[in-house]
Amino acid sequence: MNEKVGMGTNGPEGSQNNKKHAVTGERPPELRPLSDLKPGEKGKVRDIPNEEILRKVLSLGIYPGDSLLVLRKKPMIVFRIGASQFTFDHRLASGIFVE
Repeated sequence: MNEKVGMGTNGPEGSQNNKKHAVTGERPPELRPLSDLKPGEKGKVRDIPNEEILRKVLSLGIYPGDSLLVLRKKPMIVFRIGASQFTFDHRLASGIFVE
């Protein structure tokens, strides 16, 4: 499934706890978790190495390359992609890497 959308794998290099990029073996320094963005900051979805999180995100219609804007961080992370607004807990948002 991951290969179809251009994302990493959930192997040893792609697990959420390992900060290495699944394809290159390193996480590019410009990528950071969605949970690190502050309200008002913009980002672009680039990597979702955890397959469980990837499936959830894809089922919501969020894809690599989508631009987002963080609206709020507490108690949950609220962000907008286009005209759609999403609310994720911090665990889910920390598994989505943006630039």
